[in-house]
Amino acid sequence: MTFRLKLYRVQVVGFADVNYAAASRGKAIAAAWRDYSHAYDVPFKEFLKIAAARRAQEPDDFGKRITVGGEPAYLVTGVYPNPNGYIRFAREDGEQSLFSHPADVVMDPPQAS
Repeated sequence: MTFRLKLYRVQVVGFADVNYAAASRGKAIAAAWRDYSHAYDVPFKEFLKIAAARRAQEPDDFGKRITVGGEPAYLVTGVYPNPNGYIRFAREDGEQSLFSHPADVVMDPPQAS
């Protein structure tokens, strides 16, 4: 069981860079296209001409083991940071991030090496 997500910075010509947590660079670009296509009618092939992605610097707590609803999970941060909002997390071997109310999350203590 592993944490599969990585943080990618997606650049679209004419817009500010946005971070996406995704299992691959291609999936990060596809997620950006889905967001972009809510406002602009552009085929994916054309979107690829104006978009680029590269690995982003991951915060220290990105991928930290946590417990959500009594089940193991990993913390996803740096995407939409908001200390007062819901917590973004991923399940083990999951390729998508989910949200949980902070009351359902337990930060696991660090593992002894």
